Amino acid sequence: MKDGYRDYDDTVPVIVTTLARLQQHGPHGPIWWRYGHSTWETLEAALDNPDDHRAFRAREEERRLLRRAQEEREQREREETARRQKAAAWACPTCGREVYSDDDWQSVPAGSDCSVCARAKERERLAAEERAAEEVQAQAKAEAEAWRKENGIFGFLRR
Repeated sequence: MKDGYRDYDDTVPVIVTTLARLQQHGPHGPIWWRYGHSTWETLEAALDNPDDHRAFRAREEERRLLRRAQEEREQREREETARRQKAAAWACPTCGREVYSDDDWQSVPAGSDCSVCARAKERERLAAEERAAEEVQAQAKAEAEAWRKENGIFGFLRR
């Protein structure tokens, strides 16, 4: 919703009253009706402009205070989340680094290694699998070479 103010400089408000209201409430009571307003008002309120720059600044200040309160609330929530996360942390059994349950955007079981150690162990496991595959391949190649030497190129025995 767009907010602003109205400038009524150089304008004259039209206000009216009745003698009956004047007798009933007196000169300082709510006896004045300002055209464009919806209720009977005191003279001061009837002559005042509720949509002027002062009212706009007051509304703007209220919005600023609400924004600040919201930001403070969000900051407290972030601090509380960080405090809870810090309290739930444990030391990595491998390197001693603090490990959080949501380390690296994924859930980590309590007591497990940190993401750095887990990645290092995964690299070591993959390297070991590669070495094992290479050894199996080398052994198969050595067996094939030994068979070829024993049986000849076409599988015939040469003697």
